[in-house]
Amino acid sequence: MQHKRVWEVDELFHCPLVGICLPISQQRQILKRCGITGGKLHKEYAVHATLIKNVREDSPAARRFEKQLNRKYSREIADWRSIPPEEWLPFFYKILTPENAGALLWFSAAYLDLEFQQRVDLYGEIHMLGFRQFASQIQQQKKLETTQRNHSDLQRRYQDLRTSFKQTNKSLKAYEQQHCQQERELHLLRDENAALKQNQQLAALQAECEALQAKNFRLEKKLHTRARAVEVLKSEKEHFEQRLDEHQLFVEDMQSELDKILKQFSRAASPSEHCQREALCDRRILIVGGMTKLRSFYERLVTTMGGQFEYHDGEKSQGVEALSHLVERNDVVICPVDVNSHSACLHVKKCCKVLKKPYYMLRSSSLSAVQNTLADVARGSLQEASA
Repeated sequence: MQHKRVWEVDELFHCPLVGICLPISQQRQILKRCGITGGKLHKEYAVHATLIKNVREDSPAARRFEKQLNRKYSREIADWRSIPPEEWLPFFYKILTPENAGALLWFSAAYLDLEFQQRVDLYGEIHMLGFRQFASQIQQQKKLETTQRNHSDLQRRYQDLRTSFKQTNKSLKAYEQQHCQQERELHLLRDENAALKQNQQLAALQAECEALQAKNFRLEKKLHTRARAVEVLKSEKEHFEQRLDEHQLFVEDMQSELDKILKQFSRAASPSEHCQREALCDRRILIVGGMTKLRSFYERLVTTMGGQFEYHDGEKSQGVEALSHLVERNDVVICPVDVNSHSACLHVKKCCKVLKKPYYMLRSSSLSAVQNTLADVARGSLQEASA
């Protein structure tokens, strides 16, 4: 048996209960079944506000809303009844996620007798969770758009390579046909030459035979040249096939990453309100080493999260002094060690320690590893901004 009916719970909880526990479609359905229609109820906020007004008093809409919550969260309510009241708040903060926020809020509001400050603290945590979800969804949306653009670029590059491969393959077939024709001509000339040698009028035909031999030599030389050209074309064909396979794998990897982001994005809660802050707060981020073909992706990650991006490939060709200068003028240094020179890693550590710059040595140069590190840096930036 619940301690309080929905209209008896603290009014502080009515707005988040309505907004988190039921989608707008179900909120509108409750009002419609209770005969509440017309007006501005075609707007989502009007539906939300009207249902809140109705659940604050004993009304058919309040009873139907309460019934849906008890049915929706029946399993959680049964599981949580055994938790002692004094252990509830630590349990609440420990397991709170966007997926179970509605069940936790309803159980806290209707099935527990909480002190006023405890209710305020729970409301504040749920309130801030909405802000965090909003900011997280914005970041996911930007990352999704970036990945989709990259996917389109890779598809175009893949089509260009396929076109080039088809043209090369067509040229190779033409050379092979010419080669076969020249082989047939050579056999005919050799047969003619043999017949001439057997002719009794050898003396009279000697000059012609020599001419044929010279022609035969030229054709053999030409045939040899053609054969070499065919071998070169075959080598080029194998090279293009290998490049096509590599690009196909890369396109598939990017497609897999795109599917993963779409899956994450589909699970994210819809944003309901308020503001977004740039996570990196315009800090300068230097990435040393890593996969050079991912440089544009690194840059988009940094700039999307509100930072400034600089890059050094970790090779001596760019110069040790240039690397030192980059470390000095940047705020944070990220150094993937799996695709990097040992000397560059040591130099980054030494410079960062001397200049007291924060640095991160990553085992992997993947996008996910760099993104996780940027998230750590971003959390540090937000803590400094709130200090």
